[in-house]
Amino acid sequence: VVEDLRFYIQHSLDVMVTSVEVATQICEWLLELGEGPVLRVHLAVETGMTRVGMSPSELLEVMAILDRSQRIQVVAVCSHFAESDSPDSDFVALQLSRFEEALNQVEGFGLGVHFANSGACIDSHFKGMLNRVQGVGDSRWLRPGIAIYGCYPSVSAVEHKGIKLGQAVQLEPRHREIGGVSVSFAPGELREAMTVVARVTHVMRVEGGTGVGYGRTWTADTDCLIATLGIGYADGYPRAGSNKAWVAIRGRYYPVVGNVCMDMTMVNLGPDQHNPHGSEVVVGDDAVLFGPGGVHAAELAFECGTIDYEILTGVQTRVCLLYTSPSPRDS
Repeated sequence: VVEDLRFYIQHSLDVMVTSVEVATQICEWLLELGEGPVLRVHLAVETGMTRVGMSPSELLEVMAILDRSQRIQVVAVCSHFAESDSPDSDFVALQLSRFEEALNQVEGFGLGVHFANSGACIDSHFKGMLNRVQGVGDSRWLRPGIAIYGCYPSVSAVEHKGIKLGQAVQLEPRHREIGGVSVSFAPGELREAMTVVARVTHVMRVEGGTGVGYGRTWTADTDCLIATLGIGYADGYPRAGSNKAWVAIRGRYYPVVGNVCMDMTMVNLGPDQHNPHGSEVVVGDDAVLFGPGGVHAAELAFECGTIDYEILTGVQTRVCLLYTSPSPRDS
């Protein structure tokens, strides 16, 4: 949106130009302003994602439009894989072919190139294919997304198997089976970088036959302990996880019971007697909703009928963020 360009200039942000129309609007706006800081521009080419981007045949027209303003510097041409989790797909090859067609249109302009999202960054099959795509001066960039969170695009929603109430969490596995896929945590491999934690705000003993939460969608079979956590769907914890998801408290797994509320979530700590682990949970304890120390984001995604991308990016702004530096042994 042209009205937002002043913020791009103010904060030295690059602009993605996706069509002849957008290029024209940007150029006209800058010409009206006169002299000032240079705006860096990337040209998005539509190769098969069917989302945004100009056709390869429109590139030269867009370049000519942008060249009218001395305040515009075109720095790169880019596109986006629709099936980066399937490198052997014929459609991947087709997209690369279309992208090469686009690059041929602007050969000699000295532009950089970026196409690789997380799947293309990680999978070795892409390396040979992407080596065909040359930017002038070997200016080829990467755009990792889900990989920044330490998650694999090919393992976006998987069933966690065998978890039982009170089972101990394996804190530092070298390898972990996620949906039948062995995910490595060895040096050089991706490792989860995000943990969502909530506090236990209440613990109560309930009798068998007691319903829990809105709609009483879960009923205790026997006398048990119910813990309430200070997090709900208004914080980004998915309501779809009601009666399906698992959390970890004091290093052990416990199931979410009843419907996830706007600001609270209830979990079953197990029997109120002869329960050495669940009975130790007290108000103020941390509960790991997902991430290291709890279930994988992809496991929570499976229970919610979605993908880990939505889980990871769905955490709301009212949740406090704490950034931590890696320990020396992780660096």
